[in-house]
Amino acid sequence: MIKRIYEIADEYFNRNGNLDRMHDLLANVDVMATENGQDILGTAKVPLSMLNFPRYQVDRLHFLNEEKIVSLSQNFDLRKAGYIDIIPNRERGSFDVCEGMGRVIAAHMCGRDYVLANVHLGVSDDEIERYGAELFRGQYDEVRPMKAVHQHTASLVLNDTVVSVVDRLANKYGILISPTSKERREGKVYLKSYLDALEIVKVNGAKGLDFAFKVIHHAGWDMETFGYSTYSMRMMRYIYQAYGEERKIINVFSSILRESSPTAFKERARDAYPKRNYRVACVLYADDLLKQRFGSRNRFAYVDNKISIVA
Repeated sequence: MIKRIYEIADEYFNRNGNLDRMHDLLANVDVMATENGQDILGTAKVPLSMLNFPRYQVDRLHFLNEEKIVSLSQNFDLRKAGYIDIIPNRERGSFDVCEGMGRVIAAHMCGRDYVLANVHLGVSDDEIERYGAELFRGQYDEVRPMKAVHQHTASLVLNDTVVSVVDRLANKYGILISPTSKERREGKVYLKSYLDALEIVKVNGAKGLDFAFKVIHHAGWDMETFGYSTYSMRMMRYIYQAYGEERKIINVFSSILRESSPTAFKERARDAYPKRNYRVACVLYADDLLKQRFGSRNRFAYVDNKISIVA
């Protein structure tokens, strides 16, 4: 049953429809709202065969609430399912689903031919993807609570500069951002700390994230389950701030990390700083090791529950 959910979803991605059928349906939309003399929102009974999942939905596919969709398919009721949100895509001759993926899949599973939909009208052809991505990012549906990583592709559509940097560098180093269920089951390494990657770009810029990914790669941690974990990425953020200008810092730091796995490094850090949170301990322990290599002083202090760089 679970496998069937994803088989159905695949059928809806990049689906082309029929422009004449679309025009016929649009001619019979019940207009609910107008603005400046233009229709902007209507409702309609839309055949499933005319629906398309646009590319900004791809990340969401990996975080569907499978149990809820199965339950919905077994007890499908149009009166309770409510209206999905769609946009006419004239280039494809189909309607882009920007909200309601799970209900479409559930309707398909139980043999329904159509769903009820809010049809967003008056969206120009060159604004369809952007408008849909904005609508998608602002809602929750048949998924686990929406996280930033679920919106990665939608943010790329909206030209989010920080997300674009993360995406470019992840591709450069071959890092998975939004793994499929199959990739998770196979134990594929992926960017577990997506929020920390975003924060590194905000605080340290693209060079800071490139530093983090390069050190992790050179240390061989990119093949480890926790190589891109929160404690690893947060450590990279602080080390770059304090040591980023040091010559050979990448080679030195990666050679230190290469001596152990991420998990073993975390345990040694906790042994060295047993009274500290393990994320803090990793930063302070890394600082100790780099101090020895560079023959310098400690560059971090932990005061008032906050890590700060020592001037």
